[in-house]
Amino acid sequence: MYLSSRIYSLLQGDDERWWGVAPDLDQFVEGRLLMVRKPQHRTGPTFIAELYGRGADPRDIWELRLTKIRPAIRLFGAFVQKDYFVALTSRYRPDLKFREAMRECGDAWAKLFGSLPRWKGRYPDAYLSNTKFVP
Repeated sequence: MYLSSRIYSLLQGDDERWWGVAPDLDQFVEGRLLMVRKPQHRTGPTFIAELYGRGADPRDIWELRLTKIRPAIRLFGAFVQKDYFVALTSRYRPDLKFREAMRECGDAWAKLFGSLPRWKGRYPDAYLSNTKFVP
């Protein structure tokens, strides 16, 4: 997992809400089993989810759902290859507007990687090694 400089700064900062984020990220970094939702489901107790936009919304944007923290935090990013996630932007769940967050993440990707395309493949196996669908 890679973090944008902004997210890294938040993790290293004084805001106590961010102190609980690193232990949550460990489950991804350590390759533990990750719960993912089935593509047709929009809800469920998942750790990571691919977002589905409409129209001009960017594709292949994912969210990490950090729900043990209050208010819950979402990290948005994309994959550069299987098991290599780049967390680019963040939002607190109560303030979250998904389409806006997806566009912001897409813009951050373009700023950082230029024309390099985001990783694409068959969900979820092309993205993650150790997953289980939420029932």
